[in-house]
Amino acid sequence: MSYDDFEYDDDYEYDDDADFDDDAEFDDDAAPRPRPRPAPRPAQSRPAPRPVQSRPYGQMMRGRNAGVITTPNGQATVQLPAKFPTVGELKGTLQEIQADIKRNSDGIRALGRTNVEQDGKLASLNRTFRRSAKFTFWTSILLGTFTIGPRLLSAINRPAGP
Repeated sequence: MSYDDFEYDDDYEYDDDADFDDDAEFDDDAAPRPRPRPAPRPAQSRPAPRPVQSRPYGQMMRGRNAGVITTPNGQATVQLPAKFPTVGELKGTLQEIQADIKRNSDGIRALGRTNVEQDGKLASLNRTFRRSAKFTFWTSILLGTFTIGPRLLSAINRPAGP
């Protein structure tokens, strides 16, 4: 049997403008139910920015293994056991490091704020847990008292038998 085998019902009126979302159209007794609100999402902090490093520090330092010093008898050349950076190279590297520290300071502050926020949330959860544990403890004590207490009283008040 296919779709074409069915006869169309001429008594049925099809309304293109009908609102099929209206519950009252289908069930007169049903009151429209409010839509459930979505549960609030937990506040998530933004991830801290990744540290920025322009390039490996000290890459431009070539160093020297010899130096010239001035003595009372004139200038002398000193041979060093290994290459040591010059004052200019060292200052340049320190400036690079200081620039990167300044760029990363915002991320460091953001991490500090995130840590403070997370510590507060953890302390709040800890207080809530302790409160609920106390409530559970005292509720169980009271329930035990109310269920065992009458049995104990009836056992105490029962006349001793032969």
